[in-house]
Amino acid sequence: MKSISLWEPWASLWVAQIDKLHETRSWPCWHKGPLAIHAAKVLTYDTAEMCLDPEQPFAAAIKRLGITRLADLPRGAVIGVCDAIISYKTEEAGVRKHNFNQGTPEVSARERQFGDFSAGRFFWKPINMRALPQPIPARGSQGIWNWEPPADVLAWLIEKGVQA
Repeated sequence: MKSISLWEPWASLWVAQIDKLHETRSWPCWHKGPLAIHAAKVLTYDTAEMCLDPEQPFAAAIKRLGITRLADLPRGAVIGVCDAIISYKTEEAGVRKHNFNQGTPEVSARERQFGDFSAGRFFWKPINMRALPQPIPARGSQGIWNWEPPADVLAWLIEKGVQA
């Protein structure tokens, strides 16, 4: 199964669809089909500082995840899966003021704080994102990479309708 690694807390927020409904990248997602979401093992000092600063949006967002300590963020594990990704140019992102924007996802001002929506980039909209029952330890990689889910996780994915 194809997978992508994200640093925390971006991975958990995206899987939970809390404040972060889209992932931003410098490249479009060409992969068609299910995509596993991996929380990278690394937690940088800057990221940790940002998550602990009550003035930053990340502090409130991870609290909504039920996480009170950075050590509780899953790292080095696959934490979710979606059925597919649709890529859009960031210039196409609608701003949530009115519902006149047909076909392209709206991106709220709050969500823009959780990604780089600058010109020339892409944002990825997941289809049917869901969290795994528990994080599955895995070594991540850059870009889209292959992940072999354990048999019990594969059975759960199939039960949920994922074509792993």
